[in-house]
Amino acid sequence: MVFKLYIWSAVSIEIGLYDNNSYNNRGIKTMASWFRKKTYPIGIDFGRSGIRLLQLAQNGDNLALIDAASAQAPIELRNRSVELLQWRIETISQLLKQGNFKGRKVVTGLPGSDIVAQHLLMDKMSADQLKAALPFAVGDKFPFPVNQSLLRHIVAGEVYEGDKVRQEVIVMAVPAVVMNHQMQIINQLKLEIEAINIEALAVVDSFSHSDSIDDSAVMIVDLGYCSSKVVIAHAQEITFCRTVKLGVENICQSITSLMPMAQSQAEQRYIENSTGILSQENDANVAVANEVLEAIEPICDILVSELRSCIRYHDLMFASQPVSKVVFVGGQARDKRFCQNIARSLGLSAQIGDPLRKIEISDNIPNDIDPQNVNPQWTVAFGLSYNQRI
Repeated sequence: MVFKLYIWSAVSIEIGLYDNNSYNNRGIKTMASWFRKKTYPIGIDFGRSGIRLLQLAQNGDNLALIDAASAQAPIELRNRSVELLQWRIETISQLLKQGNFKGRKVVTGLPGSDIVAQHLLMDKMSADQLKAALPFAVGDKFPFPVNQSLLRHIVAGEVYEGDKVRQEVIVMAVPAVVMNHQMQIINQLKLEIEAINIEALAVVDSFSHSDSIDDSAVMIVDLGYCSSKVVIAHAQEITFCRTVKLGVENICQSITSLMPMAQSQAEQRYIENSTGILSQENDANVAVANEVLEAIEPICDILVSELRSCIRYHDLMFASQPVSKVVFVGGQARDKRFCQNIARSLGLSAQIGDPLRKIEISDNIPNDIDPQNVNPQWTVAFGLSYNQRI
């Protein structure tokens, strides 16, 4: 079996700010036409809170959506690896059978919550020398043994240290057990794996189909369930990568500390608040909404502090190209107020990313996609399917 893990991709972030009319001008095709298209592999996004499957096709110069499907993992299984593994196998099998996906080829993503990234300043050397030197250079910087992990790196660019030119290297490691978990699923479902990608790179890749490439430094923040993944890219080059251990899970824990309720109820309250249900003119709803906002505020403040730290490091290393814009993706990015508050605190222009905005969608729009709103939650699955280096 050939294992491929890609570490480079392009980014384009020309996607309207909080655009609720993104789908109005899309071409509509019948399902029969999919057979005349070049079909991409199925992208499988293994999130802590659920599973997302998405498959694309090339229709001439345009991209088209074949199908997309998702399922939420029960809260009680999310931190129980054996039970979660079995749930994923059963759920993916069911989603594939019920959907209109074509073929058995898949590209999976190593979850950002399981990847640890370290930035190192290294002397200039050949690619082979750098690869050999990295296990020694990282030492004990990772919370698990290097010899029991998958190690990959990106040379982010050249920087000056005094009069000496050195390389800024991003080293990413994931425990071998995470890889084994995915391979168990693939083998049991008899799927054909074309590549295993890194989630942060899939996020960047999801915008590479656009004709407009932004040469400025763009920070992409993938707001997930148990963590937020931060990537800074200069056009086709990733220059910064980090995982911040803050997400919806932390917000729900904060809600339960203020209001006596189960974690599942807190999650539902947060979803209702982020989608505007609690903003209706109703005294009870308004009271709950205010408490939810009170719970969110300290999490937002901590995340802003972490993002400022990321920006400071990046701008110190790449002073000629400071971060100028932030793009929010991931499930939590549907909370527009949360994203706006973060962007306002950072003093940056902001967008909510929607990789589906400029692609063709069939008459039968999947239930998991909202044609009236942006869909940032599909960013990783989109980038996995659209991987152009297979």
